[in-house]
Formats: sequence, structure tokens, C-alpha cells
Amino acid sequence: MPVFSYSAPAVGKSEKLLEIEDGHKYLGTMRRYFSKNFRGSPIYDVNVYMYDAAGDDKYVIEQLDFGMVRGYTWGVYKNDAEIGKIKSPRGLFKNHRIDVRVNDYPGISIKAKTRGKHLILDENENKIGETSSTNSVNKVYQGEISALVLPEPDILFYGVIHTFWCGMKRN
Repeated sequence: MPVFSYSAPAVGKSEKLLEIEDGHKYLGTMRRYFSKNFRGSPIYDVNVYMYDAAGDDKYVIEQLDFGMVRGYTWGVYKNDAEIGKIKSPRGLFKNHRIDVRVNDYPGISIKAKTRGKHLILDENENKIGETSSTNSVNKVYQGEISALVLPEPDILFYGVIHTFWCGMKRN
């Protein structure tokens, strides 16, 4: 299984630019940003810019809707064209989860568990990977995903993982 890992700011509300590498291969940059129109606490405002290594493609995961009961909805864009959506389930008492549906990309879900590693699932709810976080001082998000689903994690995949973690409301 391909392994992924990246260092993140200790404070989830940081807009620090993250350099993303997979092993020794440079994939690009990623940065969380906060919209000016969001009317709630910034901790709930989850948006991510990503630029691929060549600088040819810009990806954006932009929060379109948020409500504690309604859940989250994000638009996923490549070079300003919408290529998909990410949604979280409705319901105040549901575990954190995001469902990712992006053109030309495997449909995956990332589901928080109460303890241990969080699950990465395929469209049939089969486990295809997992993700976890290290301590809060030198925070690293890491995990693995099936090579059958995603042979090489790309910058968009890292953006999806970052969206999951930033949306957990505890960053």
C-alpha cells in the first residue's frame, strides 16, 4: 500500500504553506485558507488551495455550506472548473466523515473512529486505507491507501486528507 505523510501546523487555524513530498518526489504545495464571507468561528471554515509540482494545475477545495445539523459541502475545482464535491453527512451526533466524489478519481470516504486510526473506505464501504495523526506539538498526518485505488497519492489526495483533518473541529 502506498504510504502518505505530511507535517501540518500545530494550530489548525494556520494558513502556513505546506510543501508536500511523497518519499523524495515533490508533489506541490498546499495551504488552508479562510474565506472573508464566513460568519462563524474560523475553526469551522475549511478551504484548501493546492498547486501541483509543475505549477500547471491549481486545485481548490472550497467550503460551500456548513451547518452543525446540515453537515458540510465543498466544491472541488481544477483550474477554476468544478470537478466534484465533498460532503459530510447530516446530523449533529454523527461521527465526522467526508464522502469524496471527483471526476476521474476513485470515490472514497474518510470516516472518523472514536479511537485509533480513521478509515478510508471505497464506494462499497470496504476499508482501503487509514489515516492517523501524531502528537499535537509536531503534528504529522499519515496513513496508507490501497495501490489498487490510488497507485500514487497526488496533491489533490493530500488536499482531501487535509480537508478531513481540518474539518474534525478539534484542530
